[in-house]
Amino acid sequence: MANKQQKIQDLENQIESDRILSGDGTNCTRLATKQLRLARLYRQTGDMAKASELMADAKKTLDDPLCPNSREKIRLQNAMAYMGMGTPGAQQQSINSMMMNRGQRMPAIYRFAGILILFVGYGILYISEFLGILTSTTEFGIGIFVVFGLSIAVSTILRGRYMRSINSGPVMVNTGGMDPATAVEKLESKLREDQSSIDPKRILDAAQTELALASLYYQSKDMDKAAQALDGAQKFLNDPICEQGFERERLLRTVEQMKGMISRNQQ
Repeated sequence: MANKQQKIQDLENQIESDRILSGDGTNCTRLATKQLRLARLYRQTGDMAKASELMADAKKTLDDPLCPNSREKIRLQNAMAYMGMGTPGAQQQSINSMMMNRGQRMPAIYRFAGILILFVGYGILYISEFLGILTSTTEFGIGIFVVFGLSIAVSTILRGRYMRSINSGPVMVNTGGMDPATAVEKLESKLREDQSSIDPKRILDAAQTELALASLYYQSKDMDKAAQALDGAQKFLNDPICEQGFERERLLRTVEQMKGMISRNQQ
């Protein structure tokens, strides 16, 4: 707690200094980022009123007419809009931003299966025609339609199976042969490191660590601790400066699915 209070004091001093130096608006995004980080720290200490005040200050900083437009400004506004702090219409910008942000890349087999079937199928058709197996243009045309339809069907099935596989079930934790208690200890240590950082990327890392802890607790039948870890993950994912994107949405869905599993086990 003393360490957190020191961070709060340091950020407050930096914000006060930036306010004096950014009268022309050129440092507005840096000031707003620090205000959001300070809001997060206050929220962690339980001072929700101060956290809300700093969120409002960050919004005013970005809405200042002297604050120039930039990608960083848009990113911060999108994050705040997603939490209900933005201006009308900003929610749609946030959705677009989420779609454009980096996400988990689909494996090549799922992306190119349809094209592969087309090439192989058409190759077989041309060879069959050359060898005289297909003796009419009608048979060749039917073959083309069959191969085309098959490529679309297989591609759709594989993509659907992939999306279901990544959106279902609890997080699987590879403990590397460690016993569960040691794995939990290491994950909690990593979580403390992530929590001590104010880098938006580390917020997503912290949420993933909480989910991994929830999975280990779930496997060991400790539903209360699993539920607490899921609440922690959801708190990180709902943080205004958490990176938006496919990975965040996937983790949010996993949180809800695991909460449902825990609820059913507690009945």
